[in-house]
Amino acid sequence: VLPTTAWSTLLLVTGTAAVTLLIGTATAWLVTMYRFPGRAILDRLLVLPLAIPTYIVAYCYVEILDYGGPVQSAVRSIGGYATPRDYWFPDIRSTGGAIAVLSAVLYPYVYLTARASFVQQSMCVSAITLADRKPQILDVSNWTTDSVQHHSRLSAFDLWPSVLA
Repeated sequence: VLPTTAWSTLLLVTGTAAVTLLIGTATAWLVTMYRFPGRAILDRLLVLPLAIPTYIVAYCYVEILDYGGPVQSAVRSIGGYATPRDYWFPDIRSTGGAIAVLSAVLYPYVYLTARASFVQQSMCVSAITLADRKPQILDVSNWTTDSVQHHSRLSAFDLWPSVLA
C-alpha cells in the first residue's frame, strides 16, 4: 500500500507543480510583455482563484462534471445517449482531475511572483534600452535572432528565483 500511495503522491505533486509553473509563468509573460485590449481586465481575472477556497473549487468541479451534473447531462441529451456506456467521458475523480483542480487554484501564486519579476526586469531593460540604445531599437533592421534569444535567456535566468519561491 505504501509504495502505491507514495507513487500517487509523487505523481500528484510533480504534475501539479509542472502545470502550475507552466500556466503561471506563461500568463505572467503574456500579460507583462504584450499590450492588447482587455489586458488590465485579464490581469485582474487571473488572480481571481485566490478568492475561492480550494475545497469549494473541488466540490464545484465534481458537481459540474459528474454523471448527474450539467456537462454530462448536456452531452447525453445532445448525443442522444442513454447510459454511461454509450459515450466516453474522462474519470473526473482521478489523479489527472486532482492535478487540474490544484493547478487551477495554485497558479495565481506563481503568476503573481513571475509577473512581479517580469515587471521589474521589463523596467530595468526599458530604462537601459531607452537611454543607451534608442536609435537601435527603433530600427527594426537591427533586430536579430541572436538578440531575441539573448533576451529570452536573460528573462528565464532572472525569473527562476521568483517562480521557484
